[in-house]
Amino acid sequence: LNNSVTSSEIREGSYIKGKNTGASGYAISAGNGSEYIKLTQTSGTFAKGEQIEIDGSDALKRTIGVATAYHTQSIKSVTQAGIATANAVLEKFSIPNGISIVNIETSGAASTVTSSGQSFTGLRKGSIVRYQRPGVTDETYNKVSSVASDGLSMVLEEIPISISGVYDGDLPSDGSLQVSMFAGAPLLRGTGELFFPLAHRNISSIDLTDSEFKITKNITKTPSGNSLTILTTDSELSGLTDFTFEPFDAEKYSVALKTGALTPQAINNDTFAINSTSTSIDFFGLTNLESTVSLSLSKKGVVSKQKDYTRSRKLTVDLSKHESSGDSGGDENNSVQNGLTYDSNHRYGLRVEDEEISLNYPDVVKVLAIYEALGTSAP
Repeated sequence: LNNSVTSSEIREGSYIKGKNTGASGYAISAGNGSEYIKLTQTSGTFAKGEQIEIDGSDALKRTIGVATAYHTQSIKSVTQAGIATANAVLEKFSIPNGISIVNIETSGAASTVTSSGQSFTGLRKGSIVRYQRPGVTDETYNKVSSVASDGLSMVLEEIPISISGVYDGDLPSDGSLQVSMFAGAPLLRGTGELFFPLAHRNISSIDLTDSEFKITKNITKTPSGNSLTILTTDSELSGLTDFTFEPFDAEKYSVALKTGALTPQAINNDTFAINSTSTSIDFFGLTNLESTVSLSLSKKGVVSKQKDYTRSRKLTVDLSKHESSGDSGGDENNSVQNGLTYDSNHRYGLRVEDEEISLNYPDVVKVLAIYEALGTSAP
């Protein structure tokens, strides 16, 4: 933004809307004295220079300096807090606008890329490009530092950490280089669906008592005497009920030392044992240091959540975004006696003047009627 915002001016969850484009989103966190705000559940594209509305009000004058949109192809790594970080596999894609052969001019800590007058506008700051440098075994991955305003050139920067056998993050040596270049980005696979079709249509009820599903659980334990025993009754698994351990598979179990970065320990069928009831497992040949253990469990007795159908509910919308609404501090000369109450928390969607009204329920079958009061009392 053109100026910073406080935590009271932009709250966590504030509704931000561009006055020109109509693009919108919700603030992930409060302003906290910064001119940078992050939005989620965005719709549309914000434009540079346009004024924003905050929770339906443009009283606070703020305009957009730079708007950057991130998506799944922007993901470079995934972190599980306190456990580990995994880099995303970057697939190879053609650079937009038909660019394939580029010229790289390197001087010091920056490399400038051009391509016979073609535009790099399909890339942006933070994008990853990949190419093969002569004399270097691993493919080179560099990060786009900037793209020229006319799109005819871009500047690359190194990726500080190289991964042997995967990529080299260094820039080329000083001088000129002509190579074939591609974009690198993760490709999200899977349907992402949380629902599964049943075998028959028009089912009135379902019993999940005898069903089961697979879950993964990470725990922290320290081996003793180079071995580790885990029981279904262990305190680390106290939040689970009616489950057993899965048979061994290299993708179902892992043990890693917690010494800075996680260091995997070798386990296989010969160093793994499970009892006849699948309630106890043993790992052998381990190092006696605190480790993170990834377990694969089979959970039985799925409990169905009850969703009740309420035939009718009533919602009264009596909040306002205007401080003058209702009895404003007893100052009758400046108040509007309209039966509304000023919402000092600025909750978009709960006020009469908002473009959208929230019904505060995730599932609604039908809106039966909408009534507007003729006076200051609820209809």
